[in-house]
Amino acid sequence: MREGSEEGADEHAGAAAAPEIDWQTAIARYDRRVVVSLLAMGLGLDQAKDIAQETWLKLVEKERRGELHAVKLPGLAIKQARFLALEAHRGRRSHATVDDVPELPDGTQRIEETVAGRRDLARAERALAECSPRAREVFGLVYGPHAPSHAEVAEQLGMSVQRLRQTLCEVRKRLRLALNEDHD
Repeated sequence: MREGSEEGADEHAGAAAAPEIDWQTAIARYDRRVVVSLLAMGLGLDQAKDIAQETWLKLVEKERRGELHAVKLPGLAIKQARFLALEAHRGRRSHATVDDVPELPDGTQRIEETVAGRRDLARAERALAECSPRAREVFGLVYGPHAPSHAEVAEQLGMSVQRLRQTLCEVRKRLRLALNEDHD
């Protein structure tokens, strides 16, 4: 692999004949960054790994054809992967019906989905407000940002795991009923 592929050596790599790249080393070093950048776009792990693999194949092919003059990794690989992800999304979108359009990879949504989501959120908040303070506490701890195991929450609250699970079932039932109000 080129020496200093991230730093100054690549700044003038296009000036002379570009030395051959050790792709195995580059892939081993940067593949995770490429996958993480795709996950940040909202892709699933399997799809991100597939697109990352396709990215590396395309870059190797371009280098063999002499189309790559300056290789700055991982930036070039990340740009190629994001391009392939957007192209895949556009391809799926062109064959879909209006009802089949998924959330876009960049996180934007259709306005109808946003309004429906806010309505559902308001219903869920009302349903939680109707629960006992203890049930809200259980729910918040189990589904919060630092969600420990059921056993840890039960111990923290001084209750049995069975009672904790029963409380969660009751809260989830209220939420289901509240979210399905207009579907009945």
